[in-house]
Amino acid sequence: MCQWVHFVVCMCEDEAAAVAARLASLLSFPPHPFFNKRTTTMDLNLNNVLDKTVNKENTPIAIAAAGGLIMQVLVWNIVARNEYHNKTLTRFFGSAERAIRFNAFLVIFGGFLRDRLVEYAMTQHPTMEELGTFEANVAAFIIWAVGMVLVGGSFYHLGWRNTYMGDYFGFLLPARVTSFPFNVCDHPMFLGSSLLYLAKAIYFFQSPIGIVLAAFSYVVYIVFGYYEDAYTAMIYAKKAEEDKKKGK
Repeated sequence: MCQWVHFVVCMCEDEAAAVAARLASLLSFPPHPFFNKRTTTMDLNLNNVLDKTVNKENTPIAIAAAGGLIMQVLVWNIVARNEYHNKTLTRFFGSAERAIRFNAFLVIFGGFLRDRLVEYAMTQHPTMEELGTFEANVAAFIIWAVGMVLVGGSFYHLGWRNTYMGDYFGFLLPARVTSFPFNVCDHPMFLGSSLLYLAKAIYFFQSPIGIVLAAFSYVVYIVFGYYEDAYTAMIYAKKAEEDKKKGK
């Protein structure tokens, strides 16, 4: 009886080893030709898209343009926050009015350099014929018109001082602006600027990389806008507290 039991156990062990070996071979089988073909086709399509969008040799130029988009917003935030805490420009120029004028010049000049860098990046990468069609031009014009309305409306309600970070220089608005276009989105100036980039990329350059940079600019604006909102809210809250103490 013990011999039979031992025989059955050995048989079970042999069968288990065979099953395990079979499973191992199944788990290590090569991919089916269909999947190989599908993956290869997807890789080729992705490579074709990249070849039509990016000149690999000039990728550093596109990266530099993206860096310019970041640096422009970063610099004006650093300058404005330093001014709020230390009044560096106000002391240097002798008044907050002259300081805000100089800051506006810095922002405009920095924006000019940034735009030239972005445009240069567009010229150094492939164009797309589909972006030069009549339909694409009409779409670009509509995008441009929407962008101009958003930027122009924001500038009108904020005024030139507060457009260029006047809150940080002591030029506070009496109340939060809630009329158009601020009732459409929280940052119409940012959205409008990105739309103008997009329209330019389509109409003037037929540039896929320009479209990517336009989208990237909006991401940059929204990220920095989040911190600007918090900081600006702190400025107005502090001003309200001071006015309350003064009995205004």
